[in-house]
Amino acid sequence: MGLAEIESAIAQLPAKDFAELMAWIQEYRERVWGKQIENDLAAGRRDATIAKAEEECRPGLDEVYEILGRRFSSGEHDVAARHNEHQP
Repeated sequence: MGLAEIESAIAQLPAKDFAELMAWIQEYRERVWGKQIENDLAAGRRDATIAKAEEECRPGLDEVYEILGRRFSSGEHDVAARHNEHQP
């Protein structure tokens, strides 16, 4: 079956069947994409991208960890309760 026959068959599908087909295609694409990413990671093809993202995020994460460390060292551990005090 060629692409033209597949396109013609899809065009003739009832709406419900078309929706089910589109859901299946989306799930299939996600599985294929997921497998490609797994293969790329295993082969090290994403290492440079990951390193760059980590480098770009590091300053922000360092700040978050510093704030959390100060909060933890303050002895005040129930931050949620303190937050609720300031809610209307």
